Amino acid sequence: MITPRFFNAAMVPANRRFVQAGAPFARLRLPVRWGLFQHPVAGWVMIDTGYTPAAVSAQGRSLGLRAYAAALRPQLLATGQPDAVLARLGLRPADIGLIIVTHFHADHVSGLRDFPQARFIAAYGAVRARGYLANMRHGVFAELLPPDFDARMADVAGLEVIERAGVRGGDMFGDGSVLTVPLPGHAKGHFGLLFPDLERPFLYAVDAAWVRAAIMQDAAPGFPARLISDDHAAGLETARRLRDFVAQGGEFGLCHDPAPMLYDGPAQ
Repeated sequence: MITPRFFNAAMVPANRRFVQAGAPFARLRLPVRWGLFQHPVAGWVMIDTGYTPAAVSAQGRSLGLRAYAAALRPQLLATGQPDAVLARLGLRPADIGLIIVTHFHADHVSGLRDFPQARFIAAYGAVRARGYLANMRHGVFAELLPPDFDARMADVAGLEVIERAGVRGGDMFGDGSVLTVPLPGHAKGHFGLLFPDLERPFLYAVDAAWVRAAIMQDAAPGFPARLISDDHAAGLETARRLRDFVAQGGEFGLCHDPAPMLYDGPAQ
């Protein structure tokens, strides 16, 4: 049985009212999770990379990326950085055979260049088709991608679509153990990952919302948060699907929810 573990690479300050409609004005610190699991054939697989110095403090960043980091003010957590976590597990970056890129926001891809031997699977077509300014407005910076990203990437569109635990998605490894599930609304090509064989089928819903209550209480934030969304109406439909998934016995987790998530790794 494949069991993911999630680690926190950074904290980002926010106001609860911004991420959940009708919530009180209260300060939050949102984690930035990334995931790791081992597949019996594919080996060690990462889910995104979280925030790393490449997006926050590295020399040579573009003006747009520096402005993005200054606006969000992420605080990197040294013990939750991918290299630190892998070292604690006795692994090296070269041991990672595949990185699943759920979408291309900077807090999910900024460490990709640290894995020069990994392959990638992503939904990159729509992002590639947009111009620099449109991508920058949505927090996408091609400078964070390895120069040979296209050569090492496979598109989720090429996966066979199957159904497990009442959910249709792309069969990541051809054995039904992990499915890529489209979750439109937040970003171009945004998808989550279903682990259907766990005690309760678990869907890592990534950035379908910042906090769980926004989904379960049908409290998606309005202006100005909806300006960041790629498709607000599609995001509302994604939230409805996630509520249905829970009603049918499933569970989901989010990248940024400050509450402890099922399958979070050990406290750092």
